[in-house]
Amino acid sequence: MKKLIEEYYRKMDALKGDYSKMKEVFNDEMTFHFPGIPTPLNVEQFQGPAQGIYAGFSDFNHSIEDVIVDGNKIACRVNITGTHNGDFQGIPASNKSIAVGAITIFRIENNRLSEHWISVDLLGIMTQIGAVPANP
Repeated sequence: MKKLIEEYYRKMDALKGDYSKMKEVFNDEMTFHFPGIPTPLNVEQFQGPAQGIYAGFSDFNHSIEDVIVDGNKIACRVNITGTHNGDFQGIPASNKSIAVGAITIFRIENNRLSEHWISVDLLGIMTQIGAVPANP
């Protein structure tokens, strides 16, 4: 199962969030859970926001630090890096680098991803690109 997660992140970064080319990794019912969005998103609904991240950070990259497997669920601690060299959520490029952490949980069914819960440090991203002032 760990190899499936490694393949997911490798493909996502290489394809810059183009989930239409990742069908062999996902089950048909694949859903994404993201803080601030009250209902799960399917692959088509999540693809736009995912590609938006890569548009704002063309070198956006995931580095897996820890993987814990329990039954059909996998928890990961991931480091994310990138350079804000494009528009991101209406914020023009600052050319500043980011480095933040994320905790993700996957549910696996029939050797494919079925659900993905994502908890990423968005405040850290916004602070590092200068969109939110840093604490004094």
